[in-house]
Amino acid sequence: MVTNYKYNMLYHVTPCYEYLSGRNRLDSITTYAGRISSRYHYDAIGNLIRDTGEGLEISWNAAGKVDTIWKNGNVLSTFCYSATGQRQMKRTGTITDYYIHDASGNVMCIYRQEGNALSALERPIYGSKRLGEYKQRVAVPTGIICLGDTGTIGFRQYELTDHLGNVMTTILDRRQPYNSGDDTYKPYIVSTTDYYPFGYPMEIRSTDTGEYRYFFNGQEADNEVFAEMSNFTAEFWQYDSRLGRRWNLDPLFKAYESPYACFAGNPIWYNDKFGADTAFRDNFARQNFQDAYQQISQKIATVENHISKIREKGLQRNWKTSKIENKIKKDKDKYQYDMLKDMKQGLEDIITSSIMFTFSTEESKIKSGTGGHTTMPDDNSVLIYFRKNSLGNFIHESRHGWGVTRKEWSNKGGYDTTDEIVAFEWQQVFDAEAVSNFIEMAQRKYNQNNHDPSTWKIFSLEDAIYFIYEEDSNRNIIKSSTPVPAP
Repeated sequence: MVTNYKYNMLYHVTPCYEYLSGRNRLDSITTYAGRISSRYHYDAIGNLIRDTGEGLEISWNAAGKVDTIWKNGNVLSTFCYSATGQRQMKRTGTITDYYIHDASGNVMCIYRQEGNALSALERPIYGSKRLGEYKQRVAVPTGIICLGDTGTIGFRQYELTDHLGNVMTTILDRRQPYNSGDDTYKPYIVSTTDYYPFGYPMEIRSTDTGEYRYFFNGQEADNEVFAEMSNFTAEFWQYDSRLGRRWNLDPLFKAYESPYACFAGNPIWYNDKFGADTAFRDNFARQNFQDAYQQISQKIATVENHISKIREKGLQRNWKTSKIENKIKKDKDKYQYDMLKDMKQGLEDIITSSIMFTFSTEESKIKSGTGGHTTMPDDNSVLIYFRKNSLGNFIHESRHGWGVTRKEWSNKGGYDTTDEIVAFEWQQVFDAEAVSNFIEMAQRKYNQNNHDPSTWKIFSLEDAIYFIYEEDSNRNIIKSSTPVPAP
């Protein structure tokens, strides 16, 4: 970028980005000299299909994945995918890589075919996340070691990441002395990388990649497209780190933001591991959101179908309007229709809010014995943590999140027991057993603290919340509870 000032005022910035009118799609980039360096063309649904400056043409499959990339008229790379969207094959020139995944979608091994020779190229190493790769090549099917001897030291390449999951350094599993004959050692550093905010590598602060595959956001780099670490792939995007824009539309629509925007314009704070959306820190969080929204929508549709049948039946039998409306009200109450509508509205308000919401299932952030928590570190961001694969916990914490959009609470004053009651009522729709266990736990704790059986209570949900969250077993607020029947 070239920036010029005149009379201490900014009056010209290059390059200049121009957009298609009303489409929010990048049309061209113009250099300082007025020369158009690139023009961009899109298909009917918004996927990038041509970059004239790089001589690229891109075709997409029906699932919205890159199928083939041409460069200057020649095929550069072709790709194949699994039914669930993970990359399974990449062919560049005479080299073909095959990806083997586990049931969760993690890459377990990458095989490489060059001509007729097939070998196991890389085997990722995992703990709670990917830690590195084991890179001793083994021929298939002979099992002959292709690279190095039969030893294993020196073939494990570990990644050191920052707080966003960007791979900053890779090291080997062996040490090297500071000086010849010295008995002090240092790590064997293979590569170092530092990034500009949107992921383009800083040349002056980066070294050779060490043939490592993963870099910005921990995502795989397709180095053949532009240059090393300029183009990245994930489950839901192909990403250009030079422009800070994706090639395809964000699968999660947000009315307030361009569907090509990334990291909410703030890559210092947010990451996007799957290319799905900055709102979800991990795949479990994204899946829980989708599952909850789908189930809520289905429940609403079921109730509305019942209501339609009641109206039809009433008209056929000439019922009074009041009778029809009473039956509809009973049906709505039975299936908690109004609450379901609130849930759906709440999730939609969260995603379209100008406040940045982030969902995560990171266990280390969740207190022991709780299903999650919601916090607001500043006026413009909300962090929602919940236990994975629990729609009940997710919808509970989402109710607190919706409270922020409704100005029911803020970072200057947290939510109170009234908010907690509504959140538990939402949770009860998806996980009645967990709410029942919570009430029983509170009741048991209260009765244990009161040794006189005549003071024991049968708790309601409201009682349990006031008792647990106020942490006061003698509060007079516990009024709605029923005394335990005398033996």
